[in-house]
Amino acid sequence: MFDRADACEASREHRADACEATREHRADACEATQGNRAEVAGRRAQRGSAVILMPLVLAGAIVISVVIVHTARIVQARSRAQHAADAAALAALVEGADGAARLATANGATVVRIEVDDDQAFVEVVRDGVHAEARAERSPGG
Repeated sequence: MFDRADACEASREHRADACEATREHRADACEATQGNRAEVAGRRAQRGSAVILMPLVLAGAIVISVVIVHTARIVQARSRAQHAADAAALAALVEGADGAARLATANGATVVRIEVDDDQAFVEVVRDGVHAEARAERSPGG
């Protein structure tokens, strides 16, 4: 049956397996520790990078903001000049060149040129340094 020698042999094999498993576990733990050390060292090397990057990001955001505000002002100036020209062209059809000049001045623009015929008007104005042109025509029934 099962004798004492077999039991001792089985016990030795079991201890040997346990010992081998322990060695593997320790080797894995050692490798993990070495990996953690490398990771920590990498983080230490990058520690000051945020101090360098933040001013660059902030400067970029400021430049983008300035460009957006400048572009918005240009678009607004063009829009105001064009509205003044459109209104003056319509006024030229109804009231003539004098009415167009009065309305352009009321809108903050300076008249550069006005051409008025029976059925159409052309007006060129300058407002805030921006030139704008507009044409208006009478409708055939009106």
